[in-house]
Amino acid sequence: MLWYHVAASHAVSQRANFSQIFKRDIALSHFSIAADRACWLTLAGLLLISSGCDFIPERPPLVAPEKANATKLQSEAQAKLIEPPSVGFISDWESWYGYYLNGQLVGYSHTSAKRAASESSGSQDENIAYKVEEQLRFRRGRSTSVQQLEQSSNESRRGELQSFESTLKFGPLVTRYSGTVANNVLVVDVARGTDRKTRRIAWEPHFRSLVAVEQSLRRTPMKSGEKRTLKMLFPHRYRLGTIELWCTGQTGVPMLDGSYPSLFEIVSTEKIDDEIVAEQVLWTDSQGVIRKQLRSESGMMAYLMDRHSATIDSVPDGEIFEQTAVDVSGEIDDPAKASRMAFVVRTASDAAAEGKSISVPTTPGQFVRKMDGGGFQVFVDQEADEPPEGFSGTKLQPIAADEEPNAIIDSRHASIRRIATASIRGQLGDREVAMTLARTTKDLLSLTSQSKEMTRSSAIVQETVGGSTEYAIVLASLLRAKNIASRLALGIKYDPNEDVMRYHVWTIAFVDGRWISLDATEGGLAASDRITFVTTNLKDANPFNAVAATMAMMGRADIEIKP
Repeated sequence: MLWYHVAASHAVSQRANFSQIFKRDIALSHFSIAADRACWLTLAGLLLISSGCDFIPERPPLVAPEKANATKLQSEAQAKLIEPPSVGFISDWESWYGYYLNGQLVGYSHTSAKRAASESSGSQDENIAYKVEEQLRFRRGRSTSVQQLEQSSNESRRGELQSFESTLKFGPLVTRYSGTVANNVLVVDVARGTDRKTRRIAWEPHFRSLVAVEQSLRRTPMKSGEKRTLKMLFPHRYRLGTIELWCTGQTGVPMLDGSYPSLFEIVSTEKIDDEIVAEQVLWTDSQGVIRKQLRSESGMMAYLMDRHSATIDSVPDGEIFEQTAVDVSGEIDDPAKASRMAFVVRTASDAAAEGKSISVPTTPGQFVRKMDGGGFQVFVDQEADEPPEGFSGTKLQPIAADEEPNAIIDSRHASIRRIATASIRGQLGDREVAMTLARTTKDLLSLTSQSKEMTRSSAIVQETVGGSTEYAIVLASLLRAKNIASRLALGIKYDPNEDVMRYHVWTIAFVDGRWISLDATEGGLAASDRITFVTTNLKDANPFNAVAATMAMMGRADIEIKP
């Protein structure tokens, strides 16, 4: 079973004190577990599990080893050969877990192991295919997002890694990983937007792969007092590290159904370059199957359960973007007709406590005034050229990159030029051309909440489906094909159905000497029901960065809609 590891630096600095996590006095009728502050993808909180039972089996002392003991454990592990892969795959298996934070189901994970198709099914050389799907719904301040992992890997029956692929989605942010082992080197490719990086890791036969912990425990269940060390490739980080496992003993463990099965308790310490990056506790049955798990830095629990129970509140893959939103105070009566809107944007209290702050830029149609007590007043009027008194505006002028094609806005592609030409009939001014192309884009594509990472416009028009990101890219490309400067605007747009502002992308076009905002999902001028955080022409810039900047502001924002 995998967990998210995207905030290693936080985990290092916020190590949980295991002596505080576990209570020795079992005579108490309340079993409580306190955790330190979580990494930024999950919320800090207190997880309290209570029971009125008096028959909990006596548990052994659960104080983590002191520093000296940890050193001793490491030296003992190094004195022995780190547990290598070995022939031990007996049959296909799968597991479903539900993730709980503060008593609420916030996600799930599913891991499966299956023999790959082979002409000689009994061969020792047949491969094993592992698949992992994991989803977390989390809240930071007033912002909500969904993170999802899809990972697959291939190994020999002896447990030797051959290759893996992984896609990690954090709202509209998409990161792809892939790796292949050859000639004792693991080559890992990482793609974020247009950015591509390659890492090479010296790989030895005894190194373990992404599901090494479950493999090891299922093959050889741990017994009381046993210690075990695995050198493995960490999921989510895709870096080489070690996991030290220590079975402290057998104890009664509270489960969701109120039962207290007797399970083996295993303290797990994860290290990269000898630095502790995460600590957790596993509880396994006599077969080595993990029945319950606690991440110490977040207080999140995972319970083994059936598929239906684990996924009952899951977010369909096509709605992950739609779930990225910020709660707001106030409402807009008729957002589609909103011509002028005022907002107050402050830094959310939890972000301020971390020393972070909100920033709202001046953009075409968006005027900003910094408030004395902190935060910003934001006035949005898509038709205004000059700012209201006391507000700052922008005199943004188009540059060559706003008109030229690039890797995403491939406006010179034959399919884009053909659509742009066919859409315009007769002699039209630039504004009329821009409006017509907005309607063309709306008619051309079928709207879905499933946006992808930034994809070139010629590929989008072939698929004819997309979310606001795809609509904005196609419109920007059509505009440039007609020699009209264009950019993408990234920000948040009001959703009257739930009184939130959701992540949204639209297009700005320079016509008749000024910029106008166009929303191709609506087929015309954009209403003033939105706040812009970033504009970009996507020239010589990784689109991942623009999306990341927008997500960062969403995570820090406290927004009030003013009447």
